[in-house]
Amino acid sequence: MLDFVQQLVSGIALGCVYGLIALGFVLVYKATEVVNFAQGDLMMLGGFFAFTFIGILGLNYWIGFAAAVAAMALFGMLAERVVVRPILGYPQFSIIMATIGLGYFLRSVVGMIWGTDDFKIETPFSHGVVRIGSLVLADDKLSVIAATIILCALLYLFFNRTTLGTAMRASSENMLAAYYMGIPVKRVVSIVWAISAAVATCAGVLLAPITFIHSNVGLVLGLKAFPAAVLGGFGSIPGAVVGGVLIGMIESMAGFYLAEGWKDVAPYIVLLVVLLLKPDGLFLAALVGGDTLSELRQAFAAAEAEVEGGASPRVAPFADVRTMGALLQRAGFALPVTDVDRVVARYDSPLRLMHDLRRMGATNVLAERRRSVLRRQTLRRLVEIYAERFADPDGRLRASFDIVWLSGWAPHESQQQPLRPGSARTRLADALGTREFSTGEKPNGERR
Repeated sequence: MLDFVQQLVSGIALGCVYGLIALGFVLVYKATEVVNFAQGDLMMLGGFFAFTFIGILGLNYWIGFAAAVAAMALFGMLAERVVVRPILGYPQFSIIMATIGLGYFLRSVVGMIWGTDDFKIETPFSHGVVRIGSLVLADDKLSVIAATIILCALLYLFFNRTTLGTAMRASSENMLAAYYMGIPVKRVVSIVWAISAAVATCAGVLLAPITFIHSNVGLVLGLKAFPAAVLGGFGSIPGAVVGGVLIGMIESMAGFYLAEGWKDVAPYIVLLVVLLLKPDGLFLAALVGGDTLSELRQAFAAAEAEVEGGASPRVAPFADVRTMGALLQRAGFALPVTDVDRVVARYDSPLRLMHDLRRMGATNVLAERRRSVLRRQTLRRLVEIYAERFADPDGRLRASFDIVWLSGWAPHESQQQPLRPGSARTRLADALGTREFSTGEKPNGERR
């Protein structure tokens, strides 16, 4: 139980950082309908500004914190003015690519100035702990949670109790109407970017006691904060923070209770589940299937049949492409598409292959599998048969993986539906300004 509580607190603290980054996504999107994929890199840059003020220049922690926030607010306004404003009105793809390019630029500049080493900011909360009986909680994690609550409260008061906050809310609802009402929309958008960069800086400074900051930390955390923004609703400011906390808790619990590797993919699995449960949306999936591990299955069957006089299903079967496509249709997806990519890995020994499978969390889940321990003699024979049948000229052994790609669209009744055949009120020939020929009639008036 103590482990669960400690992981829960750690997940909430990390989720608060995700939530603040996601909050920047939402603020910019509500104001300009632009998805700023450089938001994580703004957090990274703010963390390096704070490291410079606190760790290099030796300023007081709180003064350095405030200086980093102010510097990044100015940088956010500059980024909006130089990068985003000149291309507003262009296709969304162009603006998204511009923000991605801004992220690459920031990572390169940080690498040239501060280098690629990891850095850590010493804070007043770095070494303290809170003891509640046998439960030990680190002050740095509790400070992250408390700071996030305070920051969210300040933002709520700003947006709901100040004239500028009201103007920003009006601009996010209808930019053109706000302009006609006399609100300086361009200035408001610049301030939104400033607030977004300042919030990202707060996330970077709060993150520093928990983990190190480096030039690529913004890319990693930004990609994890994006599912948090989607999970909370991309237009909801409170939802972004709640989504971040949920993602942080799921990631922390997955890393502690599940096999290695689940921690990094858990946020994206949650994102896919949420998208599937929405009224409509795109379904994308990639999973192993088809003839995956066919070499291992054949070697297992041959070895058991030879040594033990019978074979048992040691490797679970995989669904083939047609079955998966049929499942998409039965699940109600429109326009189902399936494709297969074969990936061939090579090993020195099938034992190494099984070791990797075990570390991936792969186990035999078949209900009718043999419960007894695999015999050593059978395993030795398996290695021999595998080498005899599936060895390359250089002696390395093949292991095939079929990656099945699935895509489909989940329609909803609220979407526009096609008209019934024969219900059109305008002839296509009239719309195109041409003549309609009957069946069998040639353009020159002759009959076939």
